[in-house]
Formats: sequence, structure tokens, C-alpha cells
Amino acid sequence: MSASLYQSVILDHFKNPRHNRKLEPSEVRIEKLNPSCGDRIRIGFEAAGDEFKGLVCELQACAIAVASASMMADAVQGKSAEYFATLKLDIESLLNAELEPGPDFADLSALVSVRAFPVRIPCAMLPWNALAEALES
Repeated sequence: MSASLYQSVILDHFKNPRHNRKLEPSEVRIEKLNPSCGDRIRIGFEAAGDEFKGLVCELQACAIAVASASMMADAVQGKSAEYFATLKLDIESLLNAELEPGPDFADLSALVSVRAFPVRIPCAMLPWNALAEALES
């Protein structure tokens, strides 16, 4: 595990976040804040059957939260809510050093660097928790 939090993949997703745009109020499914560092994320999506279509995030957050949201949106486009729930558990396990990333993690494996900075784990989990909460409501 690298001691550097800002791996090149994280920086790429931060500087060029995928599926990021300003949402209209009618599009917002959920808005979540991380009061400890001021991260704010708004998520909107459409569901076609059990698949995510057009998942977008509006981000005003630190590099870790932005990168995590970007990677999450990439990973779940066209996938089911069940797939997302399993992947979210895997990301939690990855961040808590209970799981090592496999080849199917792709860019998400860069989040392993967050382990060395436990105070940043809530930043990485913010988009995942927001989407999970949106699905529960």
C-alpha cells in the first residue's frame, strides 16, 4: 500500500470527474453533506427497470469524495441496485482493510490508499452512502 493518498487515478477522477454536472432541483434524488470537512454531493439518476441510467453527481467536495463519486458513477452505470449494494459493501471492506482489490475493481482499487488516512474514509464513502440512502427511500 502506498503512503500517498493522491494516487494518479484519484487525481484524474478529481480533475476530470465523470458523470458530474449541475443538477436541476427536480433531478435531485438526494443531497448529503459531510459536516466534518464540508463535502456536499447531490445525486440524480433514472432507473430503467432495475438498472441505473443517467446517474449524475453534482459535487462540491474534496478530491477524495469527488474521485470516489466519479468512480462510483462509472462503476454502476447500466448496473442494478443489487450490484451497487454488493459493490458498496466491497468498498467498505476495502477501506477497512478487510478486502484487497481484485482486477474487477479497476479504478476503484485506487481507494486503497485512503486506508492510511482513516479520517478521510467518510469522504470516500459519502457518495456511496448517499446513493444507498436514495435507493432506500
